[in-house]
Amino acid sequence: MKNHKLEILEAIRGFSAFYVVLFHLLPQKIFLFGINVGFLFRFGSEAVIMFFILSGFVIKYSWEKSPDKSFKKYFLRRFLRIYIPLICIFLVAYILKCYAEGSLADPEWKTLLGNLLMLQDVISLKPNVISPVYMANGVLWSLSYEWWFYMIFLFLSKKIAPSKLHIWVSILTIIAAISYVFYPFFINRVLMYFAIWWIGVRFAEIYLN
Repeated sequence: MKNHKLEILEAIRGFSAFYVVLFHLLPQKIFLFGINVGFLFRFGSEAVIMFFILSGFVIKYSWEKSPDKSFKKYFLRRFLRIYIPLICIFLVAYILKCYAEGSLADPEWKTLLGNLLMLQDVISLKPNVISPVYMANGVLWSLSYEWWFYMIFLFLSKKIAPSKLHIWVSILTIIAAISYVFYPFFINRVLMYFAIWWIGVRFAEIYLN
């Protein structure tokens, strides 16, 4: 029964990710029988929040259930899950650009490296972005956050006692939010968003208990 419930959560997480893709692809106005149904796809930010919360839940749950909590096992699972489809996306984007230009296109090596290092964000919406998303693929911004959430979770779970984890997360996210007011940049932005992701972790703890 528990596995079935987790499969439902994974399905909702997948739907949230797909919804964000539709949010970026579809126009704001889609008229059907004179009614604008495009408003149904305007909630991209809310879908990202839902995705982050569910991601925190699933990662915490799988972490607690896993007998092997080694860095190697955790990192390898997260790496393969994210980077294999990501590299495929890069290749497809480059092939489409070559097709559109009718010749070998500029691979945008600097931007590609920034995305491989998970430093990408939407440069038109946020200040002091290190790297734009590759080939203007706006969906990729949230992937960098997701990756660093995984790494922050691993570091905190390894280094901080479980009884003090929530205190540390609260301190880190509050400091990040305050510092963001004075100088917004990638690190404090990730830590601020981590507070949203951590809500899922808290839900997972409640569920497990």
